[in-house]
Amino acid sequence: MRKQLLTRIAIFALIATFFVLLAVPAYAAGIPGDADQNGHLTRGELSSYIMSYMSGNGNINLHEVQDSAYIYVYWGGTSKTVKDSTNKTFTFNRPIRKIIPLTTQSFEMMRTLNSTDRIIAVPKYIVEDSFYYPGYQNYTNVGDTFTPDVEKIVSCNPDVVIVYTSTKAAVLDDKLKGTNITVMRFDFSKLSTYVDEINRLSDLLDKKDRANEYIAFYNEKVGRIQNVVATIPQNEKPRVYLEGDFGSGKNYQACGKAHGHDEMLTLAGGVNIFGDISYYQTVSPESVIKKNPQVIMKYKYPAGDINRNVNNTTDLQVIRNEVLSRPELQKVEAVKNGKVYVYDWYSTRGGAAYYLCIEQMAKWCYPDRFKDVNPRADYAEYLQKFQGLNIDLNHTGVFFYPES
Repeated sequence: MRKQLLTRIAIFALIATFFVLLAVPAYAAGIPGDADQNGHLTRGELSSYIMSYMSGNGNINLHEVQDSAYIYVYWGGTSKTVKDSTNKTFTFNRPIRKIIPLTTQSFEMMRTLNSTDRIIAVPKYIVEDSFYYPGYQNYTNVGDTFTPDVEKIVSCNPDVVIVYTSTKAAVLDDKLKGTNITVMRFDFSKLSTYVDEINRLSDLLDKKDRANEYIAFYNEKVGRIQNVVATIPQNEKPRVYLEGDFGSGKNYQACGKAHGHDEMLTLAGGVNIFGDISYYQTVSPESVIKKNPQVIMKYKYPAGDINRNVNNTTDLQVIRNEVLSRPELQKVEAVKNGKVYVYDWYSTRGGAAYYLCIEQMAKWCYPDRFKDVNPRADYAEYLQKFQGLNIDLNHTGVFFYPES
């Protein structure tokens, strides 16, 4: 009887502390405590494992016992199997405690899911931006998302590194062969996969309740736009030219079908005049003239800044004026009517895309229908509730020009 009581006390004590994210070996073979190695940790096996640890029998440390308790409580005593956004399947026999989010989007989603305690290193963008990413300036800087510092990543010994779905294996996977580091792929930048990716990452992190809370918030904000747009006949939707400058400085780079910006525009109720081209391509001025857009939306990187007075829009005004002054576009409807708008990277970064950018696109397309929608207020609410940031967006943040 006394032994059973001690066992129960030990189980409860360890379960109460298993969530403390301590440094542990990445993934030992099999589930810790699974004595018969059948892939299922029973209560009896967990009890025996704990008692062995308490009595000093066997080569068992506290971290392994904590992992065993975690697996029993959260995973039902079995391995965790999850898929990333490429549908690649991963099986884990230990809790995922140490993560390097190599993209700002994955970092932001981990912050949304209250999982930053598992982050052990970050890309340079996060180290360099103390305004939007406060508290991470002393973290190990693993460099650029596209050319990461592999030696630093290996030295950090993470369980998982998160990259984009488009990241080639040669960038990281091939260089990590022979280690216990797992590379997973998520984007969090496309409407068509956004909710599914949230669910997959939350499954990996055991954060389903938080994910459901955030998805409800997202659906409410985005659904408000979708419900209005659904009532608008297709022939009443404006024709829009989406021109994107992602750093090349070139004009007539159009966002086409399957591009994230095309998805945002479509949800906002605009009709992309280059919705028939694939992803992102160079187009001719003649083709723009022929399609005669009613609205032009120009994306520019770099430009704007979330940490800037709202009235300091000079750089965005220059970009807009350049479009308006193109001689070849003077007879295009959007230019004649002054319906040329500029949006920057800060309006599409992470969660901003789904609150700031989509809502502003909707207001540009339908100023009367969406006059009561306040993108800044919705984005500020997102930042406060899901990013832990209290930013006064009434006075700071340059995202668009002109802003309605």
